[in-house]
Amino acid sequence: MRIFQAYFLMLLVFFIGLSLKKSIHKIWPFTKYPNLLNQGKSFFKKYGILGLFIGKFIGPVRPLLPITAGTLDMEIRKFFLIEIFSCFIWALVYTIPGYYAAQTMVSEINPFNSFSFWISLVVLFVLIRYFSKKYKML
Repeated sequence: MRIFQAYFLMLLVFFIGLSLKKSIHKIWPFTKYPNLLNQGKSFFKKYGILGLFIGKFIGPVRPLLPITAGTLDMEIRKFFLIEIFSCFIWALVYTIPGYYAAQTMVSEINPFNSFSFWISLVVLFVLIRYFSKKYKML
């Protein structure tokens, strides 16, 4: 269900961008934050189709990419195909960890005795440290 919701929402935003491409900068939130549209355009121009797919997993960029793709006249067929695939992957990536966490809670297996639990914990720690230093968060 989440796949279809995400897909149709992104299609709606794409068509809004397509229909308002000349006046999109006059509509909120772009009137208050004009750099949002510029950031979306520069991200889209820099990374292209791959950026549209990867942008699905980057929270602040996710809502800007479909509207930017619409304002930049991206081919509708390409957008549909990329969105179908990325929505499917996005839904899996965001729901599978919760599923396995719940399975671990109801099973008799102690997750702390699992090798994959400790590997996941180390990978998570390394990623947090890497991005915190890269973006100077910590």
